[in-house]
Amino acid sequence: LGERLLHDRRQAGTQRDVLIRIVRRNSASAFGKRHHFEEVRDVADFRSRVGLSDYDDYLPDIDSIARGERSVLTAEPVLRLEPSSGSAASSKFIPYTSSLHEEFKNGLSAWIFDLFKSYRRLFSGSAYWSVSPNSPKEWPGSKVPTGFGDDAGYFGYWEQRLLEEILAVPAAVSQIEDIDAYRYVSLLFLLRDSDLALISVWNPSFLTLLLQKVPEWMPRLLRDIKEGSITNPGRIAPDLKEQLIRRCYADPKRAEYVVNAWGSSTFYQDIWPKLSLISCWADGHAGKSVAGIRSLFPAVPIQPKGLIATEGLVSFPLHGKTGSALSICSHFYEFIGIDSPCLGRKDIKNVKLAHELEPGKRYSVVITTGGGFYRYQLQDIVEVTGFEKQCPLLRFISKEGKVSDMVGEKLNELHVAATVGEALGRYGLDPGFFLLAPEYGASGVPFYVLFLGFDSTGELDKNILAGLREEVERGLEDNYHYAHAVRLGQLSPVRLFIIDAPDKAELVYLDACGKKGQRLGQVKPAALDLRAGWSEVFAGSLLS
Repeated sequence: LGERLLHDRRQAGTQRDVLIRIVRRNSASAFGKRHHFEEVRDVADFRSRVGLSDYDDYLPDIDSIARGERSVLTAEPVLRLEPSSGSAASSKFIPYTSSLHEEFKNGLSAWIFDLFKSYRRLFSGSAYWSVSPNSPKEWPGSKVPTGFGDDAGYFGYWEQRLLEEILAVPAAVSQIEDIDAYRYVSLLFLLRDSDLALISVWNPSFLTLLLQKVPEWMPRLLRDIKEGSITNPGRIAPDLKEQLIRRCYADPKRAEYVVNAWGSSTFYQDIWPKLSLISCWADGHAGKSVAGIRSLFPAVPIQPKGLIATEGLVSFPLHGKTGSALSICSHFYEFIGIDSPCLGRKDIKNVKLAHELEPGKRYSVVITTGGGFYRYQLQDIVEVTGFEKQCPLLRFISKEGKVSDMVGEKLNELHVAATVGEALGRYGLDPGFFLLAPEYGASGVPFYVLFLGFDSTGELDKNILAGLREEVERGLEDNYHYAHAVRLGQLSPVRLFIIDAPDKAELVYLDACGKKGQRLGQVKPAALDLRAGWSEVFAGSLLS
């Protein structure tokens, strides 16, 4: 007990120091002045002056930052606005400062240290850190740049220099906008590399979808490996292509090795004998996609990633531990108790500090960061799986509220309702029932279906429905992560389902919810349902 109390005091002291550092650093900002940061002496002072917040609370300030105003949320300048998915809004833009960058490094450096300490073979090999193609998403008229471009942007200067030396796929690949060209060049560099020891991606389907192209492109890939060329299937800017070709060289021996291994049930393990670890999301909905990676790499360990949001880093994985360690030296954390796990109800009167967490309990995460978000509700639910030297170990459970997240797209019901409602209004359509829900197609690539129940069959003009589908898809793609998933092929575009007997659609829905365990009196009208399989519940036709 005495040791536990000592660790609790140390953890509480560390977190207090982190908070006071953030408050002192930003007391001269407009936000700090409004909330009298200069008077904050401890955690209680801070909580009494700053209430719980969400993204919408910061929209006016972020707009000011985008227009070029200084010292708005933080005293230090904002380096960039990083796009992410929103709740009520289709996309969010998160301010990044040098302090926030440093806070990310604190957690990521601890993870990298544990990673290389636990997997010694990583020292002698290269690594693939997912580098996603550039996104055009920007804050209109912003004077502040947006986006990191690749995952290495989360690290500091020297870490980036080190990563560049060991990267199997150059970070410059992220500048390729054509998705086929991006995939091809990524695969080319991966297949060329016989020393690959680590694969780090976010969603596991990102990797499986990338490797699905290998059979189709194998003859071209082998020729490019042999000749040191790049004959990509899509467009690459000439100067960028020249830059990438300089990283290639003729390697006929590697081409011969790859072709000899082709057809083996252990092909990827044969061509990458040093591969020691795959790091990816494995909690929540992402866990369903891990099986695809296991089938391709049956002998390679898979390490679940910690909880990392665009707004901040919550936890990082530790070798051999169930759950990820709270990154107590990164940000200041608070946790709102979940008093009804099934409904996700939060007990906002029961806000805990890191050293007050209890094993087995679930909490909603609140963070205060050097980026200017104070007591910010991440909308992420975690469960305490245990402790490592009294540091909480956390497992991600789900996003809060009605958010569908099959592959990282984070579609929120408020955004879906607004998108579908506007599209229907634009075409003068007024269905008696509509519902957006996920489906898993025969191809294995999931997609969303908009179920529609029209009272009049006269409204079912094919051209109008085709336009409606395109309009809804465009609206959904206002969500940064949804559009990104569609571009990568992790999601197929939305499809329409016309319900027969539309006057009974609501009853069919209520009956199905009852069979799924919900009390009929508590079933609310929904624009988004998180469960798949509604095409088997409703009678009707799925339009191609």
